Amino acid sequence: MALLAFGALLSCKRSTPNNIAPVPSEKPAPAPTPAPLPPIAAGFRLAAGETSTCLIGVDRKLSCWGGQPIASAKAKVVPGLEKVRQVAIAQKHVCALVEGGVVQCWGQNAKGELGNGSRSTATAPTLVALPALATHVAAAGGTSCAALADSTVVCWGNGEQGQLGDPTVADSDRPRRIGALTGVVETAVGAFGHACARTSGGDVWCWGSNRFGQLGIGAGKDSPTPVRVEVKATRLVAGFAHTCVIAAGKVSCWGWNDEGILGDGTTTDRSVPGFVSSLTDVTQLVAGDFHTCALKGPKEMWCWGRNTDGELGDMSKARHLVPHGSAEPKGIAAVALGTMLSCVLLANEETHCWGRAPL
Repeated sequence: MALLAFGALLSCKRSTPNNIAPVPSEKPAPAPTPAPLPPIAAGFRLAAGETSTCLIGVDRKLSCWGGQPIASAKAKVVPGLEKVRQVAIAQKHVCALVEGGVVQCWGQNAKGELGNGSRSTATAPTLVALPALATHVAAAGGTSCAALADSTVVCWGNGEQGQLGDPTVADSDRPRRIGALTGVVETAVGAFGHACARTSGGDVWCWGSNRFGQLGIGAGKDSPTPVRVEVKATRLVAGFAHTCVIAAGKVSCWGWNDEGILGDGTTTDRSVPGFVSSLTDVTQLVAGDFHTCALKGPKEMWCWGRNTDGELGDMSKARHLVPHGSAEPKGIAAVALGTMLSCVLLANEETHCWGRAPL
């Protein structure tokens, strides 16, 4: 009986009075299409440190593997980071720039290199207390720097050799503005104690330790305030105690040259910019602590410097004082160099690494 009544109820039609309009059937609104993320240069998708490597995936999430502060033999996604634009890896800490200009760092923090106002180690990304949004980030040793959207530059962490732009050569656990520099679009940090910035007009300024001539202003004392280098550049990188730029498609380097890192055929330090032998039409430039590599398009990779662990990728362990062609796969989209480690990201999204094992 209940079943019959239920059936009768299902068969009923609702009548609508003439003076009341029928209620239209409600259809769910289509989900908005997410706006595409701005593209990032392939050269910024891969980074390497002393023993670790990080890759920004096509989904803009960050995966890392290797030694400290990653401590994972397999690539794992860093939780809490979305829409990553760039990553910088130092010896014991990592900093990531995400969409919108926020920088987050994690790892060792004895010198304040995480920039969060503390000296406590962080195992997960923590927000850097920046005075403005960032456009580029760099890290090495116990120091971090960022170019800001207001065209200035800030640094934090180890300041013992003036690399924070402060004559007191004190450490800082919060970002400090570097002098009166403006127009800054890129920064670079050397692990031995210097930092540099490049402006939109191609000017290069450096400060901190000048023990090996890495400030590029001639032999002399350290400078805790920025000094201008006589070069015009479109790309800026720094290694342990050397600095290199792309200038009119060529590579120019200066600083420490003990392992032939400057690529000029000698092991003599240089305190002013000098061109690397036989390199033209360079599209990417990367500096490791003790070796340097350049790309000439996706098919030519040239490296020079230390090769104790095979980090130059030429199937040998002989150092090279001038650029030497790498035997690594072609179709290279990005290169990253660590202390004794080299990695490439290929156009097919494969990552290849060689040199000293990351763990």
